[in-house]
Amino acid sequence: MDFLPELLHFSGLAALTLEEMWFGGFSVLNRLVCIILVALIACSRGEELDGRDLRREAVERRYGITAGVKANLRDGSRVVFFGDSITAGGVEEDGYVTLIADALEGLYPGREINVVGSGVVGDKVSDLIVRLRRDVLARNPTHVVIYVGVNDVASLGSSNAALTEGEKAYREDLIGLVTRIRDAGAWVMICTPGVIGENLDDGSFTNLALERYASAAREVAAENQTGLCDLRSEFSEHLAGRNRNGRHSGILTVDGIHLNSAGNRFVAGTILRALVRSATSVPVRDVSEKRA
Repeated sequence: MDFLPELLHFSGLAALTLEEMWFGGFSVLNRLVCIILVALIACSRGEELDGRDLRREAVERRYGITAGVKANLRDGSRVVFFGDSITAGGVEEDGYVTLIADALEGLYPGREINVVGSGVVGDKVSDLIVRLRRDVLARNPTHVVIYVGVNDVASLGSSNAALTEGEKAYREDLIGLVTRIRDAGAWVMICTPGVIGENLDDGSFTNLALERYASAAREVAAENQTGLCDLRSEFSEHLAGRNRNGRHSGILTVDGIHLNSAGNRFVAGTILRALVRSATSVPVRDVSEKRA
């Protein structure tokens, strides 16, 4: 029971040993509380260990991959996640990019699949256009996942005219990104923007705008036959039954936008399922190969 000091500190019994708690005259109720806390921490540790299990069956079970995995990521594939601060945080130890990298190791045993997160705080889709060559194309990616749009919406204000103009620019810039990435020989997947606040039924201008931007992303994906990960719809479905009190954050995010641990696992699983089911196999090129 290496975790017992942690348990005791949490329960206010840090000065006591297990023997003292059990045999020292503590009430039945206190003993029962102790047993429950021990069981909860043991379960928690079990889940943590399971999260490190990279066997294919464990990864499929953890992320709900039930339809099987296509052999679409060859040995030497390079997958770049391209976005804003959400992706910048995704490269942390428990971030969604790191979780996907670990999962791919289990889903494609024996293959070296390089996963890169290229996220910059505050980036909008127009910023991705500017740094596309340096931060993505220079890596000779085989697959690129675009996850952007929250900052575009957050910068709109509350003007309907600004929304119409911004949505049009967002659509055009997404098409520009897709075109240039495809011209470089990589497969592309677009993610719809997620949330700005976890209460999606508040009737706010922000949620209206996010729905419009998400629709634009879906249309660009359909018209250009790219992969699509509809995070907006997945967030909506997930939060519908878990946010009956209209909380702004705390379920999947720390502040309404940036992902907490549960949110990183949620986004990792959602993107991973879309990636392994829809991505096409792309020839692997030498990273040093020059582009026109």
